[in-house]
Amino acid sequence: MQKYQVTPDLRRLARFTIGLGPGFTAGTNCDSAIETRPSKAGRIIQQGSTDAADGISRRLGGSGAERFVYSPVPGRWHTPLEIGTRIFKDFIVGHLGGEVVRAPFDGMLRGVVRDGTEVPEGVKLLEVDPRGRKANWTGIDSRGKIIANAVTKAISIHTEAVTVQSRRALSLVK
Repeated sequence: MQKYQVTPDLRRLARFTIGLGPGFTAGTNCDSAIETRPSKAGRIIQQGSTDAADGISRRLGGSGAERFVYSPVPGRWHTPLEIGTRIFKDFIVGHLGGEVVRAPFDGMLRGVVRDGTEVPEGVKLLEVDPRGRKANWTGIDSRGKIIANAVTKAISIHTEAVTVQSRRALSLVK
């Protein structure tokens, strides 16, 4: 959820790394990147590709990026609310470093940073789903399934490539 933060180089953390969403570039900060934008979700971006994620929020119930509330200041986030809570415009959803954070409009709380988390300025704190009774905040939605399947496929592609390389190396030794 922190698409405007500095994207870490994941490659030092494991033998094979996958970056999800904006800021990840295969071969630069991960081994394989997965596009998460709704219209392109699940596309696997391999090393050498010039493709990059654009970070544009999909529309949901007529709302785009305005359904997210970003941290106005750095600090410790406190909220008593849980995902699925019905909230109303200007309702106090939490406090960040002493600053009051309010809901941007009526809806259901679709996502929220865990209570007690230390957050920097400018990152997503929460998401409001404006669809009312039609809101969905449980389970894995279709986009999430597409992204999960792309991760599985990227792992399979990597595993197959490693297997082929191992077989070639063994045949050279013989």
